[in-house]
Amino acid sequence: MSFEQAASEMRRIFADLEREFPQLNARRTVMLLSLQEQMVGEVRPALLALMAAVGLVLLVGCVNVANLLLARSAAREREIGLRTALGARRGRLVRQMLTESLVLAAGGGLAGLGVAALCHRGLLMLVSDRIPVPRLDQMSLDLRVVAFTLVAALVTGVAFGVVPAFVSTSHAGDAIREGGRHGGGRRLHRVLRSLVVVEVALSLVLLAGAGLLMRSMVKLQAVDLGFRVDGVLTASVQLPTSRYDFLASGALFRDSMTRIAALPGVQSVAGASCMPLPFPCIGTSFWRVDQPRPADGQLPTSHVRPVTPGFFTTLGIRPVAGRDFSDSDTADSTPVAIVSQQVARSQFADGSPLGRRLRINVNHANGREDVEWTIVGVVGNMRSALDGPLQQTIFIPKTQRPGGNMTYFVRTRQDPLALASSVAGVVHAMEPEAPVDIRTLNDVVGRTIARPRAISVLGSVFALVALVLAAVGVYGVMAYSVKERTQEIGVRMALGASAASVFRLVLSQALRLVLAGVATGLLAAVALTRLLAGLLFEVEPLDPVTFAATSLALLTIATVAAYLPARRGMRMAPVDALRTN
Repeated sequence: MSFEQAASEMRRIFADLEREFPQLNARRTVMLLSLQEQMVGEVRPALLALMAAVGLVLLVGCVNVANLLLARSAAREREIGLRTALGARRGRLVRQMLTESLVLAAGGGLAGLGVAALCHRGLLMLVSDRIPVPRLDQMSLDLRVVAFTLVAALVTGVAFGVVPAFVSTSHAGDAIREGGRHGGGRRLHRVLRSLVVVEVALSLVLLAGAGLLMRSMVKLQAVDLGFRVDGVLTASVQLPTSRYDFLASGALFRDSMTRIAALPGVQSVAGASCMPLPFPCIGTSFWRVDQPRPADGQLPTSHVRPVTPGFFTTLGIRPVAGRDFSDSDTADSTPVAIVSQQVARSQFADGSPLGRRLRINVNHANGREDVEWTIVGVVGNMRSALDGPLQQTIFIPKTQRPGGNMTYFVRTRQDPLALASSVAGVVHAMEPEAPVDIRTLNDVVGRTIARPRAISVLGSVFALVALVLAAVGVYGVMAYSVKERTQEIGVRMALGASAASVFRLVLSQALRLVLAGVATGLLAAVALTRLLAGLLFEVEPLDPVTFAATSLALLTIATVAAYLPARRGMRMAPVDALRTN
């Protein structure tokens, strides 16, 4: 059966269920996903962004190597010219230079494989918890990876060795006729400068992307969650549904919370049906009883969180009005609810929500859905996701909507993990078969931003590598330029030019190249950073602050890289410069 056929069949089945059970399936839809989409769909943009960064770093490295090969061929200009004069064919010279390029590429590929073999396990351990790619822990340097790496090295070696080989042999005879001083050198220098512009532009694209991701990360970390994460241990428990009904599970949870509260070092303990982040718990629609029910497509929606008394105190959620839940809020008492400020502002602009009643599309402990919930309190907003809009939240007593799952929140003055074994012991003493997942609340929240943090860190590492390569490229070209212009510099100084003017001459030439690269890179970044829009939080892909900061950083580093060759030219003695052949 094809995917389209399966989707059509699922829609037909759901339509039958909707006709047979209209109340249960109202306002619900069905969506079919492939297994691959379900497992890797969320991480695909992150992986594509990382692959693009790797590709840009590879391009910068290749351009840098091409620059070095051109500079080396310039030093061999007279040798190449002499060999041409003695009858060597251009094709043979090109093949020799391509062979040298391939040897460099193969050596680099093998060295890269060696570094990967040493570091890949640690890198996978670092990334696996942050970018949840299925079967990431099973990845290894197998033959496919080795073959791909070597082929990529050889292909790039040929691709970026062709230009230096053809440029350096295009006017080989001129070196003999012109004394090896002016002919091909100027042509090579033009190509070198063009490659530096490309290198700087690619580096700026990487820097801009990394800067956007870092700014997004800073924004994420500054989000007000609405609750305190420090000093809280969480323990998630799932009871066997075959042995625990609503009443039995509720009794076990109450008894276990009493025992946990009695543990040494525990300040307070509370429970909820799910974690604050990243799960929204129950997402459903609701409406006010004192107003006409809106049409199905216009019903307001909210996250509904069943919690125990003391939940707001334990998590430090700010009370605004009314009361907390209490032990008197049982399955047999009046259904009550506490709403967030977002609900109060959006749904009760006409007055206080206290005492008002809601209809919420959730089942009560008595199994009925047509229950009216009386609002008894208002609390501060609590986020269910860091990178999305603030959602409305309605809290109801866990006793009035019990279930077989519970997350305990234990606040303590000591290290929360010091209580881990004691809390797990309490649960297992009451139900040995119940799995218990224990983590600090700080770790739970940290995992929600682990993926953007890992992407921003890796992107910054790639950008730093590209920045270093660009600096090396600028330094190499300017050093070659100073060497080529040694006699010119000697003449200038012999005619009265100051050392400072020579310094400015060399440095201004470098800055022109870098400015051209920055301008080109900005144009490319404007087009390419839009692809990062899905990975950014409260940061625009064309953020002017990021673009200005990265451009300034690149200009500064490139200026420092050009400083040494400029200083060398400034310190030349005129007599020594004029004697240089």
